[in-house]
Amino acid sequence: MEPQALIQIITIVAPIFIAIAGYGIAKKRNRKGWLWFINCLLTGFLGLIVIACSKPLDYDEKLDYSEDETLGWVMLLISLLWFGLTFWYGWSAAKSYHDNMMWNAMMQFMR
Repeated sequence: MEPQALIQIITIVAPIFIAIAGYGIAKKRNRKGWLWFINCLLTGFLGLIVIACSKPLDYDEKLDYSEDETLGWVMLLISLLWFGLTFWYGWSAAKSYHDNMMWNAMMQFMR
């Protein structure tokens, strides 16, 4: 197996495992698992650290009431911004690399 293929597999599988861990921790702390799955999927270890350091939410079975998941929603906003900036940077770096390759190919052709 080539090292590049291994790196590609790791970069796809590792965030999924981090997101699953975030989901599990969130469920143990009476938080919304799907929200923290998305947060950890988009931010990686940052989301996992935030959920691991947060305190559990209280749940009252008689009133069927739990505390609000404000931390999760704020973290979702941060994770969407993080993902958007990362995507934009990757897109611009790939476009710059492609433009540079095209320029070099054109210069080679004109010689």
